[in-house]
This record gives sequence, C-alpha cells and structure tokens, in this order.
Amino acid sequence: MIALAKVLKPHGVNGAVVVALLTSRAERIEEVGTVHVGHSGDEAAGTTRRVVRVGSAGRRVVVELEGVGNAEAADALRGMLLLIPDGAEAPLPPGEYYDFQIVGCSVWDESGSCLGTVTEVLEMPAQDVYVVALGDRTWWLPAAKALIERIDISSKRITVGALDGLLETGPAH
Repeated sequence: MIALAKVLKPHGVNGAVVVALLTSRAERIEEVGTVHVGHSGDEAAGTTRRVVRVGSAGRRVVVELEGVGNAEAADALRGMLLLIPDGAEAPLPPGEYYDFQIVGCSVWDESGSCLGTVTEVLEMPAQDVYVVALGDRTWWLPAAKALIERIDISSKRITVGALDGLLETGPAH
C-alpha cells in the first residue's frame, strides 16, 4: 500500500485530524475518495474510511474521515497512515516521482561509486531533500536538477553529478 499522509493529531472537537502529507498534493487524498487507515505493513489491522473533506487550517492540512466523529476517535488515529492500494496513485508528469518511489533508491556518482541509499524524503520549502545513508553516515541530497543527472525508478538508481562540498569524504566525526 502507498501512504498519502500521516496523522499527527486531532483538530478541533468534531473528529478532524491534522496530517503530514506524504504526497505533493493534499487534493490527492480527496480525489481517491476512500483511504485505508492503519500502519504500513499491517494493513489487516486498519480500517477503510471515506474521505469527507480535505482542507487547511493555516499551513496545516486537515482531513475529515467518515466515522471519526469526535476528538477522542481522532486522537486514536495519531501516528497512523492514510493509505491507498498499490497502483491507485495518479500518474505524474515526466520527471516527478512519489516519495515511496525515491525511498530505497541507491545513489551513485558519475564514476560509478555508490554513495548510499535514500532512506527518507524531506519536503522543504524550496525543494525536496533526500536523506541518504551509507554505513554509519547520513547526508542530505537536495533534489535539484543541477545535482541529479538521472533517476531510474525501475532500477531504483539515482545518478548524481559533482557534489563538491555536499559529501564529506574524510573520516566520520
């Protein structure tokens, strides 16, 4: 299953929840109409809910789900994911990817050296940042066209150009 959002906390007293988006567009949650609410990898323990409304409160995304009618019920969803079945995601324009497609990709430089594996995608105001781990080191790779030469989702491989100053090559501190 594909995670669209993670429930952070209740919003108000009528059962709405504040979510952290794991997709680029909040409208996507409303477009799918129905989501599975649960934990990734343990879908059988979750429940399916119809999406009533997706809105915003300031900079926060607020979701109302059918059957979640009060703050206590909303609080019980804290930490859970809003999921859709694999293959239900909307197609993206060329050159755009879902976070779940990027996580797990190996990062390689032009000379063929593996620089690590993407473990997380951070959505920052200017652009996404890929968290890359190699052994006991973790570093951030801005998802900038100037740095990333190629993303091949089918082979789970990202090729980067020169990373002068971004990747420390000395001993770990």
